[in-house]
Amino acid sequence: MLGLIGCAHADQREVVRVFAASSLTDAWADLEARHEAAHPDHDVQLVFAGSQVLQMQLSHGAPADLLAVADAGPIEALGPRLGPSEVFAAGELVVAVVADSPMRTARDLPMAQRLVIGLPDAPIGRYTLAALDAAAREQGQPWRQAVEARVVSRESNVRLVRTKVELGAADAAIVYASDLVDSPLRALPLPASWQPEVRFHLAAVGAPTPASEAVLATLRSPQGRAVLRTHGLRPLP
Repeated sequence: MLGLIGCAHADQREVVRVFAASSLTDAWADLEARHEAAHPDHDVQLVFAGSQVLQMQLSHGAPADLLAVADAGPIEALGPRLGPSEVFAAGELVVAVVADSPMRTARDLPMAQRLVIGLPDAPIGRYTLAALDAAAREQGQPWRQAVEARVVSRESNVRLVRTKVELGAADAAIVYASDLVDSPLRALPLPASWQPEVRFHLAAVGAPTPASEAVLATLRSPQGRAVLRTHGLRPLP
């Protein structure tokens, strides 16, 4: 009987489905736990994938209440399917290398034997190409060509990019700095002149609900902003 009562109570919780980019896995898992602790009547359900994959799922009618992605592309593509949107965090790119890598700066990228980057249709891939374009203006096209020659894999989301290095399938990758907060990999910062404007976007899917608005309030609260900073993101505005 007690078990049935417990199940009935759980079924009464209001579900908030959040589709979030893979790069936001750690931050949103932390936000979920904090929100549910403060709102026991809410059940925040997280779905993580590459931003372009989430866009495709929503375009095919997948149910969600909030969408958090790594650039504006999915927000613009989904257009009228979405409600109000905002930029909620900023980030930056770094080169991830193994601890004993001889590489010391991002300018050493041609030293990598096996480099992994994101696919061009993924936000991490678009940001990476922008960074390499900027780098080539300083380092020259031969440097850019040498970097491209080291690419052994292009992945659909940034966590797959990072994992290739962690598993020894590559010795360098271009990822968000936030992906290395709890990783054994070493980060080589990109020069400021190479750095693209990395912005994380958030939108309601359809009309906001009181529960989804409450989740947004948690994100925007001082505690929510502190969570973003803990996971290597810069809260905006």
